[in-house]
Amino acid sequence: GYYDTYSAYRFSSLDVNSRESACLTNFLLSDKCFLLELD
Repeated sequence: GYYDTYSAYRFSSLDVNSRESACLTNFLLSDKCFLLELD
């Protein structure tokens, strides 16, 4: 529905920060964040 589309659009608009968010998530799940940053 409309809400799903709005959520998808809003989520896409946050892709600019997705790398930082992904790094933080990876850091919480495993210590591979620093490996990605150093690579």
